[in-house]
Amino acid sequence: QGGQLVLLSHVLWSQVAQLLAENQTLCKQQAWSQEEKSILQSQVGAQPSKQGPAKFREFLNQCSLLFLVGLAISLLAGEVLDRASSLLEKDTLVLTDWNAFLQAFSDELHHNHSVKAAL
Repeated sequence: QGGQLVLLSHVLWSQVAQLLAENQTLCKQQAWSQEEKSILQSQVGAQPSKQGPAKFREFLNQCSLLFLVGLAISLLAGEVLDRASSLLEKDTLVLTDWNAFLQAFSDELHHNHSVKAAL
């Protein structure tokens, strides 16, 4: 039984040594990760504040709006395309709200139609 205890003790010490080696490896990896994180933060900037999620949602909404406007304009051709493109060249808020874009586009087309009818 004494031999079994010695053998068991050696096995346990072997496992402890293995765990210590694994722990050292993990500590080195964590240090590398922290260093990489610091490098990325210096390149990208500080982590977002508590306003981050709200700002991110605002950014996604703006991207979605620009995509919709771009898609709508890409489906147009000829004079209608010219009218829609002129909206983007003006200093207006049409790119901040989908309904504002639709209203401005409708107004632009209606105005152009009225001018042609008057001629």
